Amino acid sequence: MHKRLILFFLMPSMLWAATWHVDLSSTEVTENGSPTYPFKTIAQASAVMSAGDTCEIHTGIYRETIVPTQNGSSGSPIRYVAYGNEDVVVSGTEVVDNWQVYTGSIYKATGVSMPLGNKNMVFFNSDAQQLARWPNDLDGDPYTYDAFFAETGAGTYSDSYITHYGIPDYWTSGVIFWLGAHSGCSVQRNITGFDPGTHQLSFTPMPTSVWPFSNHSPLTYENGHRGIFFLLNRLEALDAPGEWYYDSAASTLYFYAPGGVDPSTGTVEVAVRDKTIDLTKNYIQFERLNLFGAYVNMQNNNCSLIDMRMRHCIAGLIPDINTTGASTAGGAAIDIIGDNNRIERCLLEEGTSNGINISGNASGTIILNNVIRNFDQQGNHCAPIRSAGTDALIVSNSISGSARDVTRATGEGTVFSYNEVSDGLKACADGGLFYVTGNSIPRNVELSYNWFHDAYSPAYAGVKATGIYLDNDTSGYKVHHNVVWDVQWGGLHFNWDAWYNEIYNNTFWNVGAGEAVILSWVPFINGAQTDVRDNTLINNLSDVRTWWESSPAQDETLDNVFSNNIQEASSPFVSIPDKNFMPVNDPDIVDQGVVIAGVTDGYAGAAPDIGAYEYGGTQWIPGPDWTPSYFSWLLDGSMPGWIRIDLAEIAGGNVILSFTNGPANGWFELQTKTNLMDAAWTTVQTNLPIDATGAGSVTNPIVGPQEFYRLFESDPPPLPPGPSALYTTSFDSPAFSSGTLDGQDGWFAQTQWQADGAGSVANTSGAFIRAHTTNVLGSTAIGEVMAITSTFTLGAYSSPSADIDSWEEGIFIHGMSHQQGVQAWSPGLSAGIYYDVGTGNVELRSGTGTVTSGTNSTVIGAASGLGGTTYTLETVYTKTSSDTWAVTVNLIAGATTNSISYVASAGIDLNTDSDGGGILGGFQALPCSAGSPGVATGPFGASTVTDYSIEVIP
Repeated sequence: MHKRLILFFLMPSMLWAATWHVDLSSTEVTENGSPTYPFKTIAQASAVMSAGDTCEIHTGIYRETIVPTQNGSSGSPIRYVAYGNEDVVVSGTEVVDNWQVYTGSIYKATGVSMPLGNKNMVFFNSDAQQLARWPNDLDGDPYTYDAFFAETGAGTYSDSYITHYGIPDYWTSGVIFWLGAHSGCSVQRNITGFDPGTHQLSFTPMPTSVWPFSNHSPLTYENGHRGIFFLLNRLEALDAPGEWYYDSAASTLYFYAPGGVDPSTGTVEVAVRDKTIDLTKNYIQFERLNLFGAYVNMQNNNCSLIDMRMRHCIAGLIPDINTTGASTAGGAAIDIIGDNNRIERCLLEEGTSNGINISGNASGTIILNNVIRNFDQQGNHCAPIRSAGTDALIVSNSISGSARDVTRATGEGTVFSYNEVSDGLKACADGGLFYVTGNSIPRNVELSYNWFHDAYSPAYAGVKATGIYLDNDTSGYKVHHNVVWDVQWGGLHFNWDAWYNEIYNNTFWNVGAGEAVILSWVPFINGAQTDVRDNTLINNLSDVRTWWESSPAQDETLDNVFSNNIQEASSPFVSIPDKNFMPVNDPDIVDQGVVIAGVTDGYAGAAPDIGAYEYGGTQWIPGPDWTPSYFSWLLDGSMPGWIRIDLAEIAGGNVILSFTNGPANGWFELQTKTNLMDAAWTTVQTNLPIDATGAGSVTNPIVGPQEFYRLFESDPPPLPPGPSALYTTSFDSPAFSSGTLDGQDGWFAQTQWQADGAGSVANTSGAFIRAHTTNVLGSTAIGEVMAITSTFTLGAYSSPSADIDSWEEGIFIHGMSHQQGVQAWSPGLSAGIYYDVGTGNVELRSGTGTVTSGTNSTVIGAASGLGGTTYTLETVYTKTSSDTWAVTVNLIAGATTNSISYVASAGIDLNTDSDGGGILGGFQALPCSAGSPGVATGPFGASTVTDYSIEVIP
């Protein structure tokens, strides 16, 4: 009988779901996807993953496209996740670093591949840069086009040329950005020539028989002009910070970096891949990944993106398109084509076209609990969310920032609810915060429980920024319980044959000076009068203004149900500034509504109320249940110390930034900028503490509508150097003679504190208040540091009967009475040793008062073992606002150091006290219970102090 040797090698994915590891920083030669020998690329994991497998990706910038090769299944999806809380960036870019001076502040790099044509883009320190243009972008705001008006006289314009007498002669090629006078849709065309004699710039003809060119070309005259323009993509135009030009024939990139710096001092990247994720397989999940510089293609079913961060994932020019497709050109950061896909708790920000596009071929898409902001920077019919798919669920999102419309949903059976939609029509007009067009076939779309606010078009575009815009032939929209406020045009707009829409229980407030609540346009089309009819409007609330205006003028209430709608002369809400539209108990609107089945169900009171909220009902608040940080992950390893912002919250006029990945017990500073095109960040707060877990936070006033933040590690504030302190003492003779310490060299003490004339003082019979009474504040500046140091020896331990602060030092309030027993600590600005009778331990901890963040206590040890110990207590205060201090405390005993770091609110301004201002320092030992000075009932006997110093470092 022959024996066979059978070798059985079990791959991790066989039989059971496997976890594969990817770590591009691994130095191991062997790569099998295990934790010890991880793959170095995500593609390696994709090649072996099957249903149920997970790919855990470790910290790094992965410059590749994730392309799953197998399907998952309903119960066993394939998952790509960040390992733990590590930062993982999947980037569509490559770094350019071979820079040399071209001329002045313009640098060039040769051998650069930029293969994406109209989607080429350059990034500097993760910010998109500007393709060379004329005239220059003056402010870096993508929504202020800084454009010129074309000439309007006879012979100066056509569908293939415009005239402007300032155009430089070199514009014989390139691209023209054109936003017509109607201002509803921009286009871009290739420049075909320039006549220096007539100053006519020629471009690819606009097919004016095709919309959008039909009313967005130079042939249309509105608002006192024919259109605005700027020109792009000539090397000669590269003359301003942030501009770039790519010579594809020579593979050479030219770049004028922000601030005119050498580009090699930052990170320059170019887009080389158009996708970060390419999904053609089903049942795939992505979690906690950061995507940069390229879009996500979801041509699949049953896939999800959860807790993702995406920035600049769609950018580029609008190519020459001669169809209606020119109105939505440019793609999307997430392009969804398949069925039952889900986007949840993601941040999407910055893009030239759509944020999320849901194709008409998609069904069952869920867009839930996301923040989507600053898309459609090119100014056409793109939007942060544009949805045509059926049965879409778009719920609880914050959606903001667009040149034109902010949201659009036209798919049959779509639900659009509990979203906060704002900041639209920033460059264009004739649009809305929610905008749709239809075909007079009812769409069965529900628009409910949303906020729509802040839409104002620029002057050149005309006054045409509305809230909810049901444009040409829209039908079958149920619009209820929405709040629309602070928009430029009407709150609600119907056009053409808008039929069978239901408008219930909405609140419209401040929808434009001189504007009606509802607007309609019913022109003759193909010789027939259009008509807004068979719509139902009931239980709606507004301020006092015309309810409904139509053009041409007609009474639209005659063939629509318009009843039980109320207007109020003054606000019936709890607080408009706080976005609290709950009604007060106003008899004009409370219980004055009519019952509408499926809409007013569950009303409070005798009948439904008028408007979007019920008195005594639920104050529903739309939008996500989280506030994202700004895009803050590292895109370059040469920037050490950058701390990731985990949470950004708005509180009043402040932003609160928090993190959990800082260096333990370290320090950090806050930097801001208001224009991403600026090279430099401004440091606005320093000497901010990080606790032992690596966590910290900072509160900063919001100074403008657009502000960006980042956090960096910093050096700790200096401890006092001793001999150079503003006040230093070692209680030596002759400055300190034997006897009562009170009054000696500026000290206040009770009589039990005695100096021995030989370098120390002690409390002879108990624990009593002791304070240095000399004002030592150097200035009132934010960032000032005050340090107090004392060296003391605790007496023998004796078991106490209650909790007690055994030793304390800190800042006293200067200006309070200096009589014995009434000197008081500034709240929160003291620290020392505290005895806990319940545990028998002593802790290093802060004194009483408001501690706003950080770690303010740590256990030192059992009190019974600490008697007779000599300590040095260093307490350092850094002033961060008029009444807020960052505090670091070190308690040193031999080779052992215990530390705490926290932020404390002093509760008062320490520079405006009653007797001239200022602060002072001191130390004290305390009795076991209040009201018993002179009785040695603390856990330790008489304490001895040998050295003390107080220093202010401006």
